[in-house]
Amino acid sequence: MSALFSETWFSDFAKLWNTDPGLRDALAIINFSSTLAYGFLNEDSPRGFITVANGSVIGFGLYDERPLDWDLRASQKNWETWCNNGVGIIGLGIAYATRKLVFKAGNISIVIKKPALIGPFSNSFIAMGSVPRN
Repeated sequence: MSALFSETWFSDFAKLWNTDPGLRDALAIINFSSTLAYGFLNEDSPRGFITVANGSVIGFGLYDERPLDWDLRASQKNWETWCNNGVGIIGLGIAYATRKLVFKAGNISIVIKKPALIGPFSNSFIAMGSVPRN
């Protein structure tokens, strides 16, 4: 088990992502490639990142100042709630509208305007909740 957003957590998240057809395969169809980071609202930098190429995670780790396409931030309490209870796309929309989920890089309107991203975006939160942690 690992702490949320630790290096071990990102390793486990990457493995889950690559075995989840709702993420890997759905994103491969649209040739999705990006570097995504995750962290806490009150911190200057994200905790860590994953690099996705054609739907599959090809790199991950603690944040190292690399350029980011997406940087998602929330309080630790909200991340834990979403990991423990899941969150659907409507819940994510509400979280964004109420600033519980903040995009320091990237833009949720891209997800909303491209329906092929909506399912995988929601599924990524399900995968986060499946990562064993203490």
